[in-house]
Amino acid sequence: MSIFIFGLFSLVLFLKKTPLRRANFILASAYFSMALSCVFLFYLHIAFLKQSTVMLQCYIPLDITLLTMMGPLIYLYVLELLGTRIEFWSRRVFIHSLSVMPSIVYVFYFMILSKGERVHILQQNFKQDNWQTEFLTDFFLVQMSCYLIVCFSIVYKQLKKSHFVQVASVQVDICWLKTLFIIDLAIMAISIPVCLLIENDNINTIVALSALIIVCQDAEHRHIIINSACCK
Repeated sequence: MSIFIFGLFSLVLFLKKTPLRRANFILASAYFSMALSCVFLFYLHIAFLKQSTVMLQCYIPLDITLLTMMGPLIYLYVLELLGTRIEFWSRRVFIHSLSVMPSIVYVFYFMILSKGERVHILQQNFKQDNWQTEFLTDFFLVQMSCYLIVCFSIVYKQLKKSHFVQVASVQVDICWLKTLFIIDLAIMAISIPVCLLIENDNINTIVALSALIIVCQDAEHRHIIINSACCK
């Protein structure tokens, strides 16, 4: 269900013609990464349910990479929404893409292992994370929390000046963003101690779902999907 929801949201935002098109394109990229993350998490869950060694041999741990893309994308979305033009090949985008590199390095490391070693690692992680998975989980929690704090700070400073920002020919009310990031930070505050206390793939899935909730809140808010609801 999550795959369908995030896939649909990303498609709507990619295709919708609106003055917020550039900002929505960045947000659509976040939704698309979440949809793909759901695919990998669902596949891994089914593989463990069926206790299928063959399915585990074919698994690639791209879900954590896709999750670590979410923080930078949300940050870039906020900047674009508040009037900072984001160019895809800019130095700003390159710098923020570096925060995804640890998970990419782990994917390459995982893929050069033998099939037997990969299956062993996945089975071990289901009970107790190895140090690589533990590091990536902790890194994601810290990374996402930092991006949310920075986004909240940016929005809070803007709200001190005005509750509206000019995007192309329309004014956008951004009051809802403050509440959104407060809720998001509360979710992360709950997730962090839980992950530190219990470290295995079951808990990693909970963290991933918490991240999906963060994005889902964005999608459910009428200010993002329906341009006429957010513009005056």
